[in-house]
Amino acid sequence: MLNIRVYRDSSLVLKPLTIDDHEDFFKLLVDNYDYFKPSLMWMIKDELYEQSLESLKLRITMTFRENNLPLWFGIYFNGTLCGLIGFNELDVENNVGELGYFMSQRQSSKGLMSQSLSQIIAYSFEELALNKLELYINENNQASIRLANKHGFKLEGTIREAVKVEDTYLNQHLYGLLKSEFHK
Repeated sequence: MLNIRVYRDSSLVLKPLTIDDHEDFFKLLVDNYDYFKPSLMWMIKDELYEQSLESLKLRITMTFRENNLPLWFGIYFNGTLCGLIGFNELDVENNVGELGYFMSQRQSSKGLMSQSLSQIIAYSFEELALNKLELYINENNQASIRLANKHGFKLEGTIREAVKVEDTYLNQHLYGLLKSEFHK
């Protein structure tokens, strides 16, 4: 099984998701419901157990071409699932991947997502041979905007009123990173 060890002491590990991760995934969503809700708009509190199982099954079945490489990883810190990172969409004809990620509120702002994103960027260009990565970020998500900038993503445009959150429409910023711009 492919595991990506991010730190030498192995405290941060990116691990392909399996059905055995369901209880941990469900707990992550429940414990962070209010924190995740603006970005994970599919979540409905009363249906979260079933939704988390379906979401996990979908992420597990997403693999890359004939080599069956995983496209979604659990982010484990000190053995605890604290987030997910992977591909929302993959255009194999044009070698473009749209990344998505989320991290528990407790573990945010500790550099864990930055380290995880660095590894997924390298995996995308080196293992999956993609040419471009994209991020769609809600305009009010300053942490993700800083993360995109830190990792060399360029703002390519703004999609106006692209997402409805409750009764408000939010703009989304599209960020892109080309393989030619990638520096290890």
